[in-house]
Amino acid sequence: MVGVHLRAARRDYFVASYGGLATIPSSDPLILTRYCTVGRIWVTAETLHSNPLWPAQIEDCKAAIRWLRAHAQKYGYDANRIAAVGESAGGQLVAILGTTSGSKTFDVGENLDSSSDVTCVVDLFGPTDFTVFEGKFSFLGGSPKDHLDLARSASPINYVHGDEPPMLVVHGTRDQLVPYFQAELLVGAMDRVGAPYYFHTVVGGGHNPYFGLKFDASGSTFNSGGGGVGLFEDPIVEPLIKAFLRHYLLDGRKDLFTGVDVIRSEGHRRFCPK
Repeated sequence: MVGVHLRAARRDYFVASYGGLATIPSSDPLILTRYCTVGRIWVTAETLHSNPLWPAQIEDCKAAIRWLRAHAQKYGYDANRIAAVGESAGGQLVAILGTTSGSKTFDVGENLDSSSDVTCVVDLFGPTDFTVFEGKFSFLGGSPKDHLDLARSASPINYVHGDEPPMLVVHGTRDQLVPYFQAELLVGAMDRVGAPYYFHTVVGGGHNPYFGLKFDASGSTFNSGGGGVGLFEDPIVEPLIKAFLRHYLLDGRKDLFTGVDVIRSEGHRRFCPK
């Protein structure tokens, strides 16, 4: 099951955001409110499973998109302008929403006459290939090597195709939880099939928008020490995401997004789409 929450007022289009741990996706309201200056409505979706095994998470996400499309007329928004934004495990989920757009993969449940396709995707430091990870993942039921079929099924790189919607990938080089090469794997796969994307590297960036996380093996917890800087410490990240969303959602453009330019004048900086 999935819970869907609508926020905001003006109804031109909206952003669906997923984030948090793979076992219980949740959304960061600070992230969302930053981007609401671009969109008109933002939506969060959270799984209601107590201990879901894959693919329950992506099935919930797809169900949320279908529900939004099915209820567009009732709530008065444009169902053809949906962006999926996610960080960490949420990045993995939105990447799969993007890479499986155009197919019925993982579509189960209600509103099956509505599409789960999205217009564009913002993947912030999400894992892309679980088969190369060590350790155990509860949503896989154990280690990837012991559950290879599930690990492959949960990996966005296995669904990449040339007609998928545009994707913005942002990842830090000092990410201690999801290594930077995970982003490189996804970008390489998209490059090989000619899929539309924009890749931004945050040099020294860790696993969090605001501060770098690392895993404390002694306590099985996360902390903010020594995990690199937050991605928003790179001043171009926020305007880059906003420009990307504006390009494909507000302006409805079909040409490839090429980033933002930094314009300096009288000691000030501003960022403009290229």
